[in-house]
Amino acid sequence: MKLLSYKWKMVLVVLIMILSALLFVACGVQSKELDKEQTVDQSKGQSAVSSNDEDGVQLGKDESVLEIDETTEDLESLFTNPVAEISGGNIYMDITETGEYMLQINDQSYTYNWTGMTPRGILPSMALEDFDRDGQDELAVILYVGSGTGISISELHMLEINQVGDVQQVYEYLYQPDQYISELQEKASIRLFEQASLLKGELAFGENSFEVDLQDLQAPDYGTINDTLIWGNITEFSVEDQQLIGTFGVAVGAEKIVSPIYIGKLNTVISYKDGEFTMSQYEFEEYENK
Repeated sequence: MKLLSYKWKMVLVVLIMILSALLFVACGVQSKELDKEQTVDQSKGQSAVSSNDEDGVQLGKDESVLEIDETTEDLESLFTNPVAEISGGNIYMDITETGEYMLQINDQSYTYNWTGMTPRGILPSMALEDFDRDGQDELAVILYVGSGTGISISELHMLEINQVGDVQQVYEYLYQPDQYISELQEKASIRLFEQASLLKGELAFGENSFEVDLQDLQAPDYGTINDTLIWGNITEFSVEDQQLIGTFGVAVGAEKIVSPIYIGKLNTVISYKDGEFTMSQYEFEEYENK
């Protein structure tokens, strides 16, 4: 009986050892699985943080682009190849991928839905001068907006730049075509007459008058020449000697000709004040070939 008891004790010990071994193995496997899961979770956590960090930086970049107030370094990266600039004035112009015009003025950027860059590829131009003589410079922006047979048109935009404390305010004024055409129609006229059987014209621009030879238009193909001047198809703006200059093609109509017949060009000085433009100092240049 004692021997039997001893055998059972040995069996019980063996069983306990086997169960302990199995339990040890099971715990080891579970520990490895937990370690693996923790490693994966940690990896996911790092990836999520990195992604959030990247999203945060990207969002910050997007917000900085949308803000008007840009840092100088950000703007320099945007205006690496400007289409126009004022040397030393910290003023640059570029065209975005969507065709909008972006201006950097004194470390701030502004976007405008202007028209320009016609197929002829004439670049915009800018000039910074005190055009209204108020002691503060204005920015004149000239854009080439139309081209074709007998058509060459540019636009004049005037930007008032006001600094109020740390805030820069920019106001835009466009010299509207209907405004300068109406002014030209009001101040300019032509009187047709014959001298020694040759057709001539007396042009009056305000108080200035000029005589033009129109004998080339005395041909059956033209028919009767009209005594009304035609404006608007040729318009150019420029800045010379700190003055705004407007150059307008001078044309007349003929009975049998559909297109305007250009007989010369009119140069004028354009004054600017409080968002308004006016002309003065008219000079006419006659075309030799009409």
